Amino acid sequence: MPRLFVGLELPNTTGEVLLGWREDIEGARWQRQDQLHLTLCFLGQVQPEQVPALFRAMESPETDDFCITPTSVGCFGDPDQPRSLWAGVLPEAPVIGLHQWVSRRLVEQGFGVGSGKFRPHITLARFGRHQAGSARDFLAQHRCSSAPEVMVRHVSLFLSNTGPEGSRYQVLARFPLKEGLDAPHALTGPQ
Repeated sequence: MPRLFVGLELPNTTGEVLLGWREDIEGARWQRQDQLHLTLCFLGQVQPEQVPALFRAMESPETDDFCITPTSVGCFGDPDQPRSLWAGVLPEAPVIGLHQWVSRRLVEQGFGVGSGKFRPHITLARFGRHQAGSARDFLAQHRCSSAPEVMVRHVSLFLSNTGPEGSRYQVLARFPLKEGLDAPHALTGPQ
């Protein structure tokens, strides 16, 4: 059963800058270039017969292309024992609007989506339980950092495969925003 999520891809140039912020923090498992993305909605395990409904849900996003800039950093959890480190994005409003549209469309097609508060972010590092060193210096040093602007032209459907070296993500399809292409570009198509 595939494990899927909807998100935004990042160009390599942006990823290189974000990965350049790495520091030696005890317990930090820094993301690789191919792991950097911004999650809009996590679906989890999806039955193969649900995939066509997922494609229908993502048709014709009601948003124009927009730009975001990865900027500043934060953490989930206490800075002295964080669960993860992340980069925020500005402006947040178009990403939040896109998240709301994706969530609404998924619910209309019968998918469950998380009900927690959505915070647009790009995960930079993860920590195991009770293995985290303090991130206070990292947070202070990069509080005003920023990466190159990203033009968001489509929403992507990702397949997540977990393994001993962390998750590997594969883009299954791209769904252009209003100003993008006329039709979804399925890289592998509905299963």
